[in-house]
Amino acid sequence: MSRDGQAERGVERAARRERSSRAHVSALEGQKKRLARRARALGRLLVRVRRARGRLEARAVRAEAALALAADRCAAEEQQRSQLASLYVASRRLLPLRTREEACRALQDIIANLVGSEEIAVFEIDGSGAARVVAAYGVDPSSAVLLAPEEGIVGRVARRIEPYFRQGAALGSDPAAPQAPCARGEGDIMACVPLTMDERVVGVIAVFHLLSQKPELGPIDKGLLEALGTLAAGPFCAGRERCGALEMR
Repeated sequence: MSRDGQAERGVERAARRERSSRAHVSALEGQKKRLARRARALGRLLVRVRRARGRLEARAVRAEAALALAADRCAAEEQQRSQLASLYVASRRLLPLRTREEACRALQDIIANLVGSEEIAVFEIDGSGAARVVAAYGVDPSSAVLLAPEEGIVGRVARRIEPYFRQGAALGSDPAAPQAPCARGEGDIMACVPLTMDERVVGVIAVFHLLSQKPELGPIDKGLLEALGTLAAGPFCAGRERCGALEMR
């Protein structure tokens, strides 16, 4: 083969390689454009996904808030129903009574069953503001808090006509202790509420240690005790001149 033929073939091969390279470059550029379009589409999709996720998260937050509000409302309604039921039971028990002794025994029963304490004392407040214990259950009658009530919480509640509730954990009774009246002091009082009638104090109820299974005085207990201060005042005062000696148990 002549040199001219060889040169011509070399030129043809070079031309073919160039065409192949151009085709390959063109294919790569086309692929690059397709990838760029896909990337832009994925970017737009990612933006939509993020927006949708944001909306879903906002809905979830609102749903959680609504559920929490509904749960709080249910708890409040249940608490209100429980309180109304307790008040109904207490009023049915107290309103028909006609003597102070009956009122004190009813208070003992109501507080033991609905509040959770078998240690209570009931004080009479006379016209001069002096306090005298007239009934005590589960509390030693020689306890200082019963002998000089005006000097502590009982006297303060009577003067201010405001209830007292001990802060902190409840004082529980020892279930293994013998069932005998216990000596109690000021620090043993869990609650103290005035008995009021016609905007004047006629007595005071003091609640000492709670039953061992009672962890604390809740809002329902406190509301019931305050209501007892009004419900029991009438029968507590009725026939007071006929009342006898101090009742202890």
